[in-house]
Amino acid sequence: MLAQYPFQLAPLPYDYIALVPHCDPDTLYVHYDKIYSQDLQTLNYLLTQYPTYQSWSLMQLITGKINLPTTVVNNIKYYAGSVYAHELFFCTLCGSPTPPSGRLAKQIDNSYGSLSNLQDIVKQAALNVLGAGWVWLIAEQDGSLHIIITQNYEIPRISNSVCIFALDVWEHAYFLPYPADISAYINNWFSVLDWNKAEKNYLKAIQSPSA
Repeated sequence: MLAQYPFQLAPLPYDYIALVPHCDPDTLYVHYDKIYSQDLQTLNYLLTQYPTYQSWSLMQLITGKINLPTTVVNNIKYYAGSVYAHELFFCTLCGSPTPPSGRLAKQIDNSYGSLSNLQDIVKQAALNVLGAGWVWLIAEQDGSLHIIITQNYEIPRISNSVCIFALDVWEHAYFLPYPADISAYINNWFSVLDWNKAEKNYLKAIQSPSA
């Protein structure tokens, strides 16, 4: 993705059939090519009208103070949040994941007792999202992990932290194959979660120059 406007879609690091049977190609297509793509295009369209903010990074748009009418600010932050969340969601999936290892695996054991316990807590968090939202695993510079729920396209606000992965709990992520079974969707999402990518994200947090 470009650092600033005009933002571009982050390419999928796998084919539409790569996540079968855990995620069907139709759902992946709708989620990536329709939801994510349209939200990114909407963000770019909004910014065409406000050149002052075209040099801002995605994170600046999400967290910074934008001096525009409240409705415009809310729209920009909403779609910027969608782009950020969806990029993280898609880039932390893969067709043949391996179990977590390295520093992240050790911290998961220290914080939650086991990977299975972490998965149970994430699943319970997702089942308790009211309406639409996300469940995030984030890491602080000291290596500590936190599971956070946000509504709609809000992004976790913990300074000096890095998002490790994000579970999309909007209906568009699971409605086609799992119209009445979000639990099955969550279980299958864990089956394609790229722990190697998660490890890299974790290392970014603990190896920050200011850590």
